[in-house]
Amino acid sequence: MVSDQPLRILHVTRTPVGGIFRHILDLANGQVDRGHHVGIVADSLTGGERAEAALAEIAPRLKLGVHRFAIHREPFPTDVLVWARLMHLAGG
Repeated sequence: MVSDQPLRILHVTRTPVGGIFRHILDLANGQVDRGHHVGIVADSLTGGERAEAALAEIAPRLKLGVHRFAIHREPFPTDVLVWARLMHLAGG
């Protein structure tokens, strides 16, 4: 079934670096070009200046915005808060 409504797409990545991050940026741009509402959630502990620049460049195109949370590699006590924030973003 095809809908005329745009999809709400939220890309979540722990490390906004390297090839996978470039792929996410390309995907997000393509999805925006097709009229979807797109957002990116990325770890705030990694990525450095290069990630900041890439996210700042794409941010104006993303209806769901760019969000940076501390996403640890191993389980961490604040993971529950990160999960709640993600669910809020995903829910609209």
